[in-house]
Amino acid sequence: MAPEDDEEDEIIDGSPEYSRKSDFNKPKLVEEAFRKCLELRAKEMIAGYINTTSSNDGTILKQRIEDSRQAFCNSVKALRSLLFPEIRRNKKVKEKLVALNNKEKDLLKKYTYRVPIDPKSPNDLKIVFSKDSFLPQNDDVLKSYNYSYSSKGLTLEKGFWNTRINVYWNLLVKYRDRMLEQLSLLVDQANYFKQASSY
Repeated sequence: MAPEDDEEDEIIDGSPEYSRKSDFNKPKLVEEAFRKCLELRAKEMIAGYINTTSSNDGTILKQRIEDSRQAFCNSVKALRSLLFPEIRRNKKVKEKLVALNNKEKDLLKKYTYRVPIDPKSPNDLKIVFSKDSFLPQNDDVLKSYNYSYSSKGLTLEKGFWNTRINVYWNLLVKYRDRMLEQLSLLVDQANYFKQASSY
């Protein structure tokens, strides 16, 4: 399709037709997203937590400290989404990312919290689960699988799933490391770093 004005936009050689005059500068966006991944990965991978302090007047102040593992994993996911068209065109990288994605699904399934149903009586020791399941946050109050039956049902326990949550995120970081390696190869093949630096 011909451009609306008389002057044709210059097309970058070897790229998916991104114009130097376009407001959407994909090589630059990819460069920024990749730098963000590296910046977050350079930090210590620690769980998030609530830092509690008190002011001079006795007011309790709570500050949520970000989980650096989640921040890194989400940044890699964002980069993968940005590179989705390039991934589709690269069969080898696509296959490896699909395999990693399947491993991540299995990992989530393994460490997901399944919501138990309260037993009908104290003598009913078999745990029955509902269809609900999710990955909790650290220190969430959950129904415990430990049978300390009370008149109100299963005992609620703060941090009941913490160990499993931390194992999940620690393993997911390793998978996202491998994903970032594949995306790095893809970006290198697309020559995006050279393109971005030329703007």
